[in-house]
Amino acid sequence: SSVNAGVNVDQLMYAVFDESGSEVIVKKEVFEVSNLSKGVWLNLTLPKGNTYKAVFWAQNSECDAYSVSDDMKVTVDYDGLNNDETRDAFCGVTKTFRVDNYSTMSVVLKRPFAQVNVGADEKDAALVENIDMSIAQSSAVIKGVANKIDLFDGSIDGCVDVEYSAAP
Repeated sequence: SSVNAGVNVDQLMYAVFDESGSEVIVKKEVFEVSNLSKGVWLNLTLPKGNTYKAVFWAQNSECDAYSVSDDMKVTVDYDGLNNDETRDAFCGVTKTFRVDNYSTMSVVLKRPFAQVNVGADEKDAALVENIDMSIAQSSAVIKGVANKIDLFDGSIDGCVDVEYSAAP
């Protein structure tokens, strides 16, 4: 992930489940963040003596490519531009944890999707300059891609073909 990872993200969602994922203890909550890359602190109060897992999803609030259900399942809508920076998203799941007393834990959120970059590094840029070619637009066709993610267990579902028309 790059140094600028998360700078376009301004919305964080989370939910807390029992350790098996069968019961939602804290239903999905959504709040604004100023810059995910700088970190975010959450204070949660949970009943003692129980074991939990917490699930997180972060995205740009202007992005309409994702819908996140209360049980933290994400459905992806691939319509739109192929080079849309607002589609950057991050997710994370804690390890199972037990609440007995006050404690803290860190969760690192990572990108859930593959990213294809063309001409994005110095080597590619030098190659394009040497052959006197400029790239103004790109397009992509991706076949058989999943469009549903269960953030609790990481499973994916769906099988759609995606075609992005040429765009800057």
